[in-house]
Amino acid sequence: MAGWRRRNALIALFVLSGSASALQIDTRYYAPGELIPSLGEARSRPESAVGEGDLQAIVRAAADTWESLIGDDHTLVLHYGWYPTTGFSNSAFHVAGAFGGVPLRQFTGSLAFNSDEAFFPMYLDPTPESSEEFLLSRRDYVDLGAGQVESARWYTATTPEASRRNDVYTAALHEIGHALGLTESSAFLNETFDADIDILSGPFAGSSIPVVSTHLEQNGPLLSYRARNVGERRGITQVDLLAVCQISSFEDCRYELTSPEAAADLNNDGVVDAADYTVWRDAAASGDPNGDVNSDGQINDADFGQWRDYYGVGTGDEASAGSLGVPEPASLVGLGILLAIGHSAPRRPWH
Repeated sequence: MAGWRRRNALIALFVLSGSASALQIDTRYYAPGELIPSLGEARSRPESAVGEGDLQAIVRAAADTWESLIGDDHTLVLHYGWYPTTGFSNSAFHVAGAFGGVPLRQFTGSLAFNSDEAFFPMYLDPTPESSEEFLLSRRDYVDLGAGQVESARWYTATTPEASRRNDVYTAALHEIGHALGLTESSAFLNETFDADIDILSGPFAGSSIPVVSTHLEQNGPLLSYRARNVGERRGITQVDLLAVCQISSFEDCRYELTSPEAAADLNNDGVVDAADYTVWRDAAASGDPNGDVNSDGQINDADFGQWRDYYGVGTGDEASAGSLGVPEPASLVGLGILLAIGHSAPRRPWH
């Protein structure tokens, strides 16, 4: 989907333009035969792996995604390469390196991506920044004590190569999330001694996120301990970002994961227009999470208002901002009925 790429770019511009310093993730690839710190000799890409992508571009795209969501000044160096992970993970694992500073954060770490031949091979996406081979299939919310928060964003493979494969991009996002906070540091252990992460500040202060070991307990977030499905991609959710930012004391975190104008472009065609209203209208009637423009867990008039406010705004190369006129109210037949449906059928968390 072109929308994935466009939205990531907009997120990065929104966050980084407002901060002179920001999170920097220095990714260092080790070719076969080189020694990966804390791991050992790097191996070759497994012959069973499919896809025209390469590990370096995929890890860099995953790092860019995390960087776009955290504006705090911090540098994390990650060493990585192909290395046997069978017995620990089907796809990848993280080994912590050095910690330090106030607040305590990880400075170095190593990532191993499975070089073993596997029953479900690794999929290397040639366009990890755009995710054209995947389609949004599930988006869910849960109340963890301070209102509805996004807890799942799943994408299903739409091509034969990506189907029934372990997505390397998702694995990279997941392992970088560990390096940014969910690892066995004293900060993590002190926060999770009671089996949850208590969110103390920000828009979701008062939430408590259950944990299992160094993972989130829920089945939904990127950093969940529950196994991902093959042929599935997961995105960073508000729950994932809340956990990482609380553990590592990041304060400049972008909890609205999509810029307002991109969020209103529901069909990802590069412009906010009447076609997006149709998507929202149908979602209001069916409960489809794709209609939740403002990510508050409800499909209602607030989402319509955001669509209206950005009507005509181009979100990519396909259109120019302000190219359309806002439609007359008379053209939005049935809006009141649909809003009533939206109010009476709030989104519910799934278990």
